[in-house]
Amino acid sequence: MSNELTPVPSSQPIEVFVSYSHKDETLLRKLEAHLSILRRERVISLWHDRKITPGREWANEIDSNLNIAHIILLLVSANFLASDYCYGIELKLALERHEAGEARVIPIIIRPVDWQNAPFAKLNALPRDGKAVTTWSNRDQAFVDVARGIREAVRELTTNDRAKATRPSTVPGNSKGEDIIRIKQEQLQREFQELKKNLNEVSQELDRIRSTTVVREDSQKEEELEGQKANLEEGLKALQDVEQNLRLHQKILIWVDADRVKLLAEETVKEVLTERPEWENPGGKVGSPEKIKQFRYDIEDYLRWLRRSTTVCQPLPLEQINITPTLNRDVYLEAFKVIQKRASKELLPDEVGALEIYTRYLIEHFTSCD
Repeated sequence: MSNELTPVPSSQPIEVFVSYSHKDETLLRKLEAHLSILRRERVISLWHDRKITPGREWANEIDSNLNIAHIILLLVSANFLASDYCYGIELKLALERHEAGEARVIPIIIRPVDWQNAPFAKLNALPRDGKAVTTWSNRDQAFVDVARGIREAVRELTTNDRAKATRPSTVPGNSKGEDIIRIKQEQLQREFQELKKNLNEVSQELDRIRSTTVVREDSQKEEELEGQKANLEEGLKALQDVEQNLRLHQKILIWVDADRVKLLAEETVKEVLTERPEWENPGGKVGSPEKIKQFRYDIEDYLRWLRRSTTVCQPLPLEQINITPTLNRDVYLEAFKVIQKRASKELLPDEVGALEIYTRYLIEHFTSCD
């Protein structure tokens, strides 16, 4: 497995995701202040979960931003290691993307803790020598050291881009997509079991009350428990819907397997040109072997975008993925229709419906372009 990180265009800010425990928010704010110069210079774009706006689904927002990040900062402390979400979900996904060469993970030791045997222990940590921020006599100096280390990491990423300004792909493939879905399913199963446990306890209490002589106090409590039971049943139904959605997306990930992306792109281009042979003529919308090759590369990128979007169960904004179409929009619209038509022959109807969310998003994007 390669740890060679996908290069980032030097003209774009590096997307930085911060994984931290809310109990360490004071230190997060301090770090954010020290990174503000990098943000003002448009060297980085910093994201953490306090940037989620009201009404947004927090889990999807975290997944989306974690999946597009070039650099993932882990604010390591006892609180971080004790957090089931930080350690069990965010850390695992971050390390998988790091191992796949899709992102760089940088541990930042903010408080003293025994982290040397943690899964990220092999990575070079900040501040220097892994000395916890709170143990420095001057914390500002510690954060300066951290900021300089992050700037150096950004410089390496953009330097790699200039040294490797070659195609084929501008979109990380997310070969671990199936694992991400599996982790979500495991988390969902835990929530499901907890809700079932609570529902069982409420139902038993209701049965106990109903089996006794009803007095005013019991009647009032029965009403309250009925309300709790209804809420729990509604919560279970919602989780079942989420589980079904994850299952559909898991099927799509299997269909657009990471190892199949190139073949699927090649077959899509071939079918488009079979249906539209005039596009291959000199002066046509594709017109040359070089453009055909470019067309295939572009479709590979859109299929990788589809895989990454599927892991968060919603379309990722195209402007965050750095896909630049090079041919006439009609060519891409035809390709997306071919992909959807092919899926309708190979997937079940509900799976095709889930995939259509993404192909429709692409079609609407291109249709709205001038």
